[in-house]
Amino acid sequence: MTVDDRVGGLSEEKRRLFEKLKQGKEQKRATGPIPPPAGGEGCVVSLKSEGKGIPFVCVHAITGSVFPYHKLALRMDRPFYGIQAHGLLEDEEPRKTLPEMAEAYVQDLKRHLPEGPYHLGGYSFGGWVALEMASLLKEEMGALAVFGVPMTATASMPQLAEHFDYMARYADDWQRLATHTAMAEGKVAPPQAEKPSGMSQVIWANGWAQARWVPPKWAGRVDLFLTSEQTHLFAQERTMGWGAVCEDVRPVDIKGNHLNLFEEPQVQDLADALNRVLDEVEA
Repeated sequence: MTVDDRVGGLSEEKRRLFEKLKQGKEQKRATGPIPPPAGGEGCVVSLKSEGKGIPFVCVHAITGSVFPYHKLALRMDRPFYGIQAHGLLEDEEPRKTLPEMAEAYVQDLKRHLPEGPYHLGGYSFGGWVALEMASLLKEEMGALAVFGVPMTATASMPQLAEHFDYMARYADDWQRLATHTAMAEGKVAPPQAEKPSGMSQVIWANGWAQARWVPPKWAGRVDLFLTSEQTHLFAQERTMGWGAVCEDVRPVDIKGNHLNLFEEPQVQDLADALNRVLDEVEA
């Protein structure tokens, strides 16, 4: 069976997504990195345009990409948007802190969807960014859904953030010193063409941003989706630490583990649970 035969058996929505991904790959081969989407959308990527109800917006994980969400998007009853990280595209620099990310993402989100309420979510690292965005949107918020991630240790020990901030600045200073010393001794050429890939830059920046983050308090509702192993590991503390900063945490048990919750067959269980939560919030 050829690729075209397999594509012909897909639903119309899946065929459109396949064609969009195929066109993107062809464009990248022909012209290099794909430019940002037209129309001022910035980091907002439409993964599913059809459906009823308020759109769901899901923030990237530590890699910065929204591609892992496409299977979930196709199973949702409503439009679905992803927020990808700044720094993935050519001539972009990653944001250095979660508040910086949240502010930039909210600005892009409002350019694309000017009026709320906003249903936000995030997987892993994206769950923390979504909380930071919610603290900016405040009364414009609808649902806040977090997938498979405990709260950071800095929620209960904010002094840790200061130590990690020092470590991050020290690491940057040490790297510059080592590079300049090697250049002065003629051991390496000036760093020109050699630049880390977009995703490598994003992962590095997000890792340090996470370590230095002190989460804001949130008085609204948070639906916290626990994977199978988290349900077992956090049986005595079902909020996985989110209760330290959020007043109304509602655990939701789903199938799978932290790495495969967006894959078959457990992604359907996640979609069903998320659809129920969003319908309940809108009721």
